[in-house]
Amino acid sequence: MKILVVDDEPSICELLSEFLSLLGYQVFTAGNGGEAVSRFKEKRPDIVLLDIKMPGMSGIDVLRKIKEHDSEAKVIMVSAFGDIDTVRTTLKMGAFRHLEKPVDLELLKKTLIDLQESKT
Repeated sequence: MKILVVDDEPSICELLSEFLSLLGYQVFTAGNGGEAVSRFKEKRPDIVLLDIKMPGMSGIDVLRKIKEHDSEAKVIMVSAFGDIDTVRTTLKMGAFRHLEKPVDLELLKKTLIDLQESKT
């Protein structure tokens, strides 16, 4: 199973990439919104972990473009700025769930299991 991790903080991409690789996922990363959209189209990941607050193209903009390309895309939003309106907006746009930074790795693992179970 392939996961695309999108975050403008290299340390977060590295941490999540290492953790997800240990769980057996094939992981790709992107450091900004434009790169995320390109990687999504190129790699066709099963799941996207998407930071909301990034310079340039925000995570909300990336979510919109991903959903335009593939309305069934499975996206988990990740942000340190989890105000209720943003969470509500991303869920209405089709995000599966919203996780707050710093990401609780056990909660992430459970969320990925929940997401995979929802596909069946």
